[in-house]
Amino acid sequence: MCELQMKNRAMEQNNIWMRYLMLGAICLSVLLSCRKISEYWGGAEFHYINKTSRAITVELGTEAYSLEPYGVYSVRTYQETSKEIDPNNFMPPLVKSRGVRGMVIFDTIKCLEATFDTVHSPFNIKSYINDGRIEKRVNKFTYTFTEEDYNRATACQ
Repeated sequence: MCELQMKNRAMEQNNIWMRYLMLGAICLSVLLSCRKISEYWGGAEFHYINKTSRAITVELGTEAYSLEPYGVYSVRTYQETSKEIDPNNFMPPLVKSRGVRGMVIFDTIKCLEATFDTVHSPFNIKSYINDGRIEKRVNKFTYTFTEEDYNRATACQ
């Protein structure tokens, strides 16, 4: 009987060690798969200028902002950056990813579809004028809506 108890005890200890090893392996895999959190954040102050006589609404998904005729809209955002801030890597407000497709609406009658890659688009950071750094790690960008944008727009459907 004693020999049987010793075998059962050894088997029980092996099972306990196996559980600890499994737990350790799971913890290690979780730690190795975690994304590194950036130490660096950068800010951007975005200014939108409406140089038209029309009210403008910019929509992307369920979010939107509006500008009165000849009005200005400003917003400040913060996002993860590298140690050295590259202004070309900022994402304009409302934009969460590069595959965006939004709409610029003039007086609720003319629409202009815009994407992350459209040449003159409020969703394309390359369409902005980089006014430089206004604070430590904060850049200023300006986007201007023009009559050319209105002329490119078509009737909303």
